[in-house]
Amino acid sequence: MCAYWVRWGVRFLLHDVVRTVVTDVRSVLRFLGRLILTVLAPILDAFDRLFGWVTDRYPRVLRSSLEHKGTVLAIVTLSCLESAWALSGTLGGELIPPMTQGEFSFEIKTPEGTRIERTDEIVRQVEDKVREYPEVASVFSSVGGSQQNQFAAGVLEENYGQIHVSMKNKTDKVAEEDVISRIRGDWRATPTPSTRSADRPYSASRPPSKSKSSASTWTSSAKPPT
Repeated sequence: MCAYWVRWGVRFLLHDVVRTVVTDVRSVLRFLGRLILTVLAPILDAFDRLFGWVTDRYPRVLRSSLEHKGTVLAIVTLSCLESAWALSGTLGGELIPPMTQGEFSFEIKTPEGTRIERTDEIVRQVEDKVREYPEVASVFSSVGGSQQNQFAAGVLEENYGQIHVSMKNKTDKVAEEDVISRIRGDWRATPTPSTRSADRPYSASRPPSKSKSSASTWTSSAKPPT
């Protein structure tokens, strides 16, 4: 008697219950499928009608366009000009504006023929003044090469020097611009052999962004304004 009830219980769990669950799941899936088709059917029908309309008229439109090439070209040109004119009032002057990273290099150029020892002396004078700026965290200099001459790697250029500056506040663009302006003033005030203060080329550049593999350089000016 006990064995009978055990067999009945096992059969009920493994056969009847499983069959009932599977049947219910199939019923729910059928209902969901019908519901989805009911909702999507109008959209699919509209898409089919639109696709058929485009397919029927595309050959005629293509033939007409090929037969009136001048008109099509004029329409496309006018559309491009109109789009460019509309966007010109909304886009800024720089598609990729310079980013403030809190670091920059100030490159100066002494007169042609200046020995590297004299260039180093002049650069150090400016460096000592920059080191006293309260906004500057650290500063160091190098001489004997220009960052602007990308095709002269390893070539000694005795009349070029760079002052590399790191700001305390890495995100203060106003302070960074102010420091660059003050360095320019100190550079113009530093005595150099046979060069007027208004004829001293300089440039300021930021290092490449850490999120980009290629270098991007921002140059302030070729010469300071008079």
